[in-house]
Amino acid sequence: PLRQNLTARTHKGIELIPLDSIYYFLADQKYVTVRHAKGEVLIDETLKDLEKEFGNRFMRIHRNALVARERIERLQRTPLGHFQLYLKGLHGDPLIVSRRHVAGVRKLMNHL
Repeated sequence: PLRQNLTARTHKGIELIPLDSIYYFLADQKYVTVRHAKGEVLIDETLKDLEKEFGNRFMRIHRNALVARERIERLQRTPLGHFQLYLKGLHGDPLIVSRRHVAGVRKLMNHL
C-alpha cells in the first residue's frame, strides 16, 4: 500500500505530513526539506527514494528538487535564460528547473 503521509521528527515529536499538502522536496547535502501547507520540515529520506515511491505524484525538476505535479502553475524563463517554476499556493518563491528537466515539465504541463 502507498503511504499517504510522510513522517518527520521535529521538536514536537513525530509529525505526520499528508502527501497532498506537500509542495516540494528540496535536497540539501544530507537532509531533504519538505515544504508543505503548514510550513517546512526536514526528513532523512533521499530524493531518489521519494521519487521512486511517489514518482506518480512528484516530478523531478532539478537534481535537488521534486515538485508536486498537481501544484505546477507556470514555467517562466528569466532574462538570463534560466527556467523557473511557480507552484499554486506558494506565493513568490519560484523553483529553478534545470535545463535537462525543462522538456519534461513542459510536456507534463501540456497534459494538465
